[in-house]
Amino acid sequence: MRVAIFLSVVLVFIARAATAQWLENPHTLTFSRPDLLRTQAAPQSRTPASEISHWLFPNINVTRSETYGQYEPSVVAYNKHVLIGLIDDSDLANLSICTSTDGGLSFERALMPQRTNETFDEATDPSLALGHTTDGYSNAYYVNGYSSGLPNVIGCFHSSDFGNNWTQLTDVYQNLQGSDTSSDKYYIAVDSVRDRIYVTWVEQAGEGYTSIVSSCSTNGGESWAARKHITGLGHFTCPIPAVAPDGTVLVTFVDYFRNNRIFVSRSTDGGATYATPQIVGTYVNLGPLLPDDSLGYQNIGTPDSALAVNSFPSIAIDRFNIHAYITWCARGADDHPHVWLTTSSDVGQTWSTPQPIETDSVSTASARFFPWIATGSRGEVAIAYYASTMNTVAPKPTGDDHLLQADLFMAHSTDNGATFHTRRISNATFDPLTGEAFRPVENSILWFFGDYIGLATTDSTWYPVWCDARSGDAEIYTSIVQPFAPLPVTNLTLHDTVINGKPSFVLSWNYDPATTFGYPLSSDYQFLVTKDTSTVALLSGSTLHIVDTNISAHEYHVTVLAGRYRSITDSIGVKNSVSPYENGGITISIGASPARVGHAETLTVRTKEDSRVAVTFYDELGRALLTNITDGVTGNEHTICATPNVAGTWFYLVREYAGPVIKEVTGKLTVLPQ
Repeated sequence: MRVAIFLSVVLVFIARAATAQWLENPHTLTFSRPDLLRTQAAPQSRTPASEISHWLFPNINVTRSETYGQYEPSVVAYNKHVLIGLIDDSDLANLSICTSTDGGLSFERALMPQRTNETFDEATDPSLALGHTTDGYSNAYYVNGYSSGLPNVIGCFHSSDFGNNWTQLTDVYQNLQGSDTSSDKYYIAVDSVRDRIYVTWVEQAGEGYTSIVSSCSTNGGESWAARKHITGLGHFTCPIPAVAPDGTVLVTFVDYFRNNRIFVSRSTDGGATYATPQIVGTYVNLGPLLPDDSLGYQNIGTPDSALAVNSFPSIAIDRFNIHAYITWCARGADDHPHVWLTTSSDVGQTWSTPQPIETDSVSTASARFFPWIATGSRGEVAIAYYASTMNTVAPKPTGDDHLLQADLFMAHSTDNGATFHTRRISNATFDPLTGEAFRPVENSILWFFGDYIGLATTDSTWYPVWCDARSGDAEIYTSIVQPFAPLPVTNLTLHDTVINGKPSFVLSWNYDPATTFGYPLSSDYQFLVTKDTSTVALLSGSTLHIVDTNISAHEYHVTVLAGRYRSITDSIGVKNSVSPYENGGITISIGASPARVGHAETLTVRTKEDSRVAVTFYDELGRALLTNITDGVTGNEHTICATPNVAGTWFYLVREYAGPVIKEVTGKLTVLPQ
């Protein structure tokens, strides 16, 4: 959502320098938002691919807008087309749409069209879905809310060309007089087989109570049935619908007020009626660290500066083996935060006991939050979520708090959610306390980072979409994740030799035949070796070196090919350069390259300003090997020493702490056996 967090309260955004208001009495809702002086239209912009090519999962900055905040993305994908809807503070009255035709490598960003029948001050809560046509899933639907004070509507747009052009459809629901009820948190699901569109939302019913409602269209959104109440009055929010292959509609939602329960309701008659909601899980809040005000909000961080989080559920249905999945984040009996999953193999009639799923190796996670689930074309299921920790290396400038650090992870399963392989997806750790939106609570500050993220897949390529603050402001990122793509080679080295009296090179490497998510790789993989821009050889998986008697090349490249997948390319120059390089105002010199196991390695880091620095080393799977190594010095020159203990390709992340924004530089280091 953009304005109202539907915990029977309303969050009102205002300018960064001012303080927002949190209504302690939720009996009356308001959708007004003070002028942010942000009236210019979102620019048409094309974003290039990730600048960090060696990371297994390229990170793509979708919005590239550090001037305005972007939040709460919704994503769909089909073939090479990726659509992302999002809240864009460059224009409060309209949401944005980002379109990609090259598999997510680049995006065009534009505002959704203006509504023609009513003018509203603010647009909220984007939701996207694809509908089947004879040429594939070219039909796209975009649902969101519009409001001016209490009057509000749920608007719907349609595109028949993968999101390039949009047509306004009939409103799903209208409350123009403001005398009936107000609405929030709209989400859409499409049943292409039966030509039905479902939209669910939460309604404020007065006196602090809410209910979950749904509406259905049987003619492509040209008209909508009268809303159906899935629940009676209670303290419910965040309904997410999903449609099974047999037409069964499942809607999950949460009771956030004291009971803390996750519900699901079924409809087997096209949304005409819904069964009594059943409880599929209970939960313990991730927070709060700040005193609970009986409204049920959660927060993480520290009492001085905390982040608003939630335990809203997400649902997905596998159309191939007819498994349904619901996930949420909460604390367990061990008092640690977990990503929880419950599954159903009978179209939502019965559900398994919820189990924690994360395998991200973040043992010190202070929270895991905002999970989103999706299913794939091979019977796969995946969950994207944030994992956060507290940074104990560098305090904030005030000296009385520590930075909250967050990363985006994705868990992937090929056995109906019985086991998961998890990888870190974000290639930069960021502080979600961006200052884009906040409110005072109990004489402290509670910051806002949206209420949800997104995840979509097409042909076993996954697109997690999240809100990222590595620039210091909230922007939307995505990544291209292929769990079945091969890992790159490791220990790529170049040796001088002599062949028949002629100076030559021996290019060698090691290889662990596995995919990026740790699945076994079939034996038919090959190594593509290129020299500069020319192909040298295509070698079988049993060959781990090549001899070159023509030493005029500048750089060698090795890529692993496995079926239709290819790995990230590893490269090595004819001359190993250990000269300093500069990135983002940070200059780094490496003592020895390649490094060796058991031998101390030195990184000399120079910054343009006095600061503290810390270095974390990762392996090629994004797993931390050495964490937050620091010299403990505040200055502009730092010597960081570390002793590698495992051979392979190491990636390092240098963080500079010189204020509220973290500067980061990443690089690669080859570590040879001892």
